[in-house]
Amino acid sequence: MIMTGAAAGLAAAFNTPLGGIVFAVEELTKTHINYFKTALFTAVIIAGLTAQGLIGPYLYLGYPDAAHLSSYIFIIVVLVAIISGLAGSAMAKAILSLLKWKNSFKSKYYHLIYIIIAAMLIVLTAYFFDQRVLGSGKALMTHVLFTPDKYSPWWTSVFRIGGQILSSQRGGREEFLLHH
Repeated sequence: MIMTGAAAGLAAAFNTPLGGIVFAVEELTKTHINYFKTALFTAVIIAGLTAQGLIGPYLYLGYPDAAHLSSYIFIIVVLVAIISGLAGSAMAKAILSLLKWKNSFKSKYYHLIYIIIAAMLIVLTAYFFDQRVLGSGKALMTHVLFTPDKYSPWWTSVFRIGGQILSSQRGGREEFLLHH
């Protein structure tokens, strides 16, 4: 937490978000990254400058029209940030609980059944509700930002979180074969 606060302070004081990230990564990783961090950070910086040189200044989601926003939006942003933080904490606890439960499986067939059920739940959710509950969320964000429809159903967040919880469990094919 101290390192995160220091990185945030550095980023805010010098208006360098990348500087804060670099500081945090340097301080938090004292092992093998020491051998290649200079090359890695140089590559990241050169890639960023090259992209800006070729494409020009750009935003990941484009340029939404924010001219007509009320000053009350800041109150809503703070409330959403608090709710999102609490939801993120609950999601992390759910992931850890599910991981603990999944690690108690004694048979490889239980792992296989879990994978099949989780995959089916995610696919059925996308098929019967909305495909935008899958993936990075860019389709959902661009829809809300750039179309007149500024709202999404209440269940969109619930299904996005549920899908992340189900699919975040370790135990891919390689690990499954190694441990069983």
